[in-house]
Amino acid sequence: MRFKELDLGSAIKIILESEDEQRIRSYRNTLSSLFCLRFPDHDHYVFHISLGYGLIPPTKEQERVLYEIKASFDTTYADDPITFTLLPPALTFFEDMKYFSPLRLKR
Repeated sequence: MRFKELDLGSAIKIILESEDEQRIRSYRNTLSSLFCLRFPDHDHYVFHISLGYGLIPPTKEQERVLYEIKASFDTTYADDPITFTLLPPALTFFEDMKYFSPLRLKR
């Protein structure tokens, strides 16, 4: 996976892209079918890392600063992209977004 852009939509998130995107989407589609779980944005989902959620709309000044940070971040990492390797997918459960506990299957 590699950095694509910093998104300032309803959540602040790093949008990721991959050369294996079709393979990842195929895997996601398979899981969606197996678990009978399909959200309305399923076909438009972007792989991302959430950094924060907007609970209170920013002031005009805060919004200006956020867009300055975005411009700097996007420019910096477009020229020198962050790349990393992900671990294999794992089924996880969570009560909140602070901790994900992987399901341990016995073999």
